[in-house]
Amino acid sequence: MHLAKSNLTGSGAPTSETPEYVGQIYYDTTNNVEYIALSTSIGDFYKVKSIDTPGSNSSNVIYSNTLSSANQYIYVPDKYLYRYSYDIELLVFNSSANGLSKININGDYTDSDYNLKYVTCDGSSLVNNVSLVPNIIRSKNGYQTKAYIKIRHINGWYWIFSSFTPDDNSDSTVNDITYALRYANQTAEPIKEIRFNSSALTNFAIGTKITLYRPTWVTSLATNQYKKIRVLAKDFVDGSPAPSSLTTINNGDGSFEVRKFDPSTEEFLIKKWTVPEDYAGHNYLFVDFTSVITEATAPTSGQGVAYRLAIYKVDKNGGNLNGTYGSNIVSSIANLNSINVNSQYDIFRLDKILVEVSNLESGDSLMFKISRYVGHADDDYGQDIGLVSMQIQYRSKNAY
Repeated sequence: MHLAKSNLTGSGAPTSETPEYVGQIYYDTTNNVEYIALSTSIGDFYKVKSIDTPGSNSSNVIYSNTLSSANQYIYVPDKYLYRYSYDIELLVFNSSANGLSKININGDYTDSDYNLKYVTCDGSSLVNNVSLVPNIIRSKNGYQTKAYIKIRHINGWYWIFSSFTPDDNSDSTVNDITYALRYANQTAEPIKEIRFNSSALTNFAIGTKITLYRPTWVTSLATNQYKKIRVLAKDFVDGSPAPSSLTTINNGDGSFEVRKFDPSTEEFLIKKWTVPEDYAGHNYLFVDFTSVITEATAPTSGQGVAYRLAIYKVDKNGGNLNGTYGSNIVSSIANLNSINVNSQYDIFRLDKILVEVSNLESGDSLMFKISRYVGHADDDYGQDIGLVSMQIQYRSKNAY
């Protein structure tokens, strides 16, 4: 297993640092400021927060607090968040009935959005991939329970692991248990909120303590490492019907080669892509489109555009080139003006869309069929749109 450093340190902003993975932390020890890597490109960091605790740049402790009054909830202040991985130690003093405590992240308090996988220490109880209340701690009235919790972002999913032991484990309902939760929605967003919610108003009694740590090591699986392949407009072949032939758009010193999609007739482009040898599996890709306003009549407020993508897989052994396209995946924006696209030659890039392909292996081929989705409610900009490129992002074995 490849292990990457959990953090980088230096003096001043990380303008010349090259991150090893997305989400890697850089500590400016001179100014006591923390940054997070947005990509693996040199200097591509986001300033998270100034660090309030003296000397915390050399400590794994990010935040610690002991309750001075009983409460049902514990929140981690957001100024200590905006990372992808955390370790948490929670010491619970329970002054109420035997109780359960659950965890929520990023403001999602819907129980069914957390898929539960757990097993007791003796292996007697197993639940696999069931949407249940996201309980991660059980505590007994009149006793203390210490829990160790890890949050990791793995292949686009947040996993939450918890192991805990109460002072008194004679009651089977609060016995030693290890939990694993997987948050049900794939996301590339960092952790912006952590909330613990107990089942009784005073389960978190005076003396309950939470400590938030930086993870000491992060494995290559717990990162968002992608390689990117950009398919230029000239690399597509015509579908039926096809957009206009390759056109060069010039403005000053800038130029793009584009394929211009009509605003009223749905036109298609095709691309065959062979999955690279370093593809790391996981059966999903991310795709996004870059376009440019080619016409003098620019979009006005409330006008948008939509693309749709369909794919099929050609197995490397025995696959047939003439496959059947799957369901359409839509990428759209309802108001181009909202992203400052309001003039001829303005460029825009739509949000990534998730593409899931079962049993995808290196050496397989994918057939991409893209079109401007003129029948979509968001596509009401009545002018041609120039497609500049399509970007494919995939998990790589050689991301480092």
